[in-house]
Amino acid sequence: MDRKIKRNERFWQENVKWNWKLGEDEVAITAEFENSKFFKSGKMTYDLAKKKYVFTAINIKNKKEIYSGNKVANKYVLKQDRGRDTLQFTLLHYNRYLWNKSVGSRKVCDVGCTLPGGFAREDTGPKCVVTQGLGTGTVTYEGEKYYICCSGCQDAFNKNPGKYVAEFKAKKEK
Repeated sequence: MDRKIKRNERFWQENVKWNWKLGEDEVAITAEFENSKFFKSGKMTYDLAKKKYVFTAINIKNKKEIYSGNKVANKYVLKQDRGRDTLQFTLLHYNRYLWNKSVGSRKVCDVGCTLPGGFAREDTGPKCVVTQGLGTGTVTYEGEKYYICCSGCQDAFNKNPGKYVAEFKAKKEK
């Protein structure tokens, strides 16, 4: 969506609600945007075959926009699959991030967000085999111990342990 932001539209307050989606075939982080100038919802997944993160968004005109790219340090840089737009998510702390959108070389928004309670606890310690979050419990598969962060991840892992172990090892190698 390439539209000019009018001067009186430059500043707005929006809310983004992030949630984990743990399914048999997919692990994702979903986003519900309120009062956004650009998006209604979105979903971040990881494409293991392409080794890229994919953010699928529904814009305010109810059209799907797909962005893909990689994470470098604390920043996800995702380019629109069909178009010139770029989304960038920069993780500052466990509960603070920035996101911005560019059309070509022109940045159209910079949004700072604080999550009460954060995405997760500080990112130290063992990683969850399903979400890569902080592992607080364990599961066993083929004689090896893996960490999980919650009962939802344990349920997802138990339904398809081979899939999660393969994805976990692939991400670890990257």
